[in-house]
Formats: sequence, structure tokens, C-alpha cells
Amino acid sequence: FFSMIPKIATGIASLVKDL
Repeated sequence: FFSMIPKIATGIASLVKDL
């Protein structure tokens, strides 16, 4: 589970940049 956190965090960060 914790190994997926970096990927999710990166995905959210990229989405925030688009806003």
C-alpha cells in the first residue's frame, strides 16, 4: 500500500499544476 503513495502523490501534484 505504502509503495503506491508516491505514485498517487505525484498524480495529485500533476493535477494541481494543471489547475
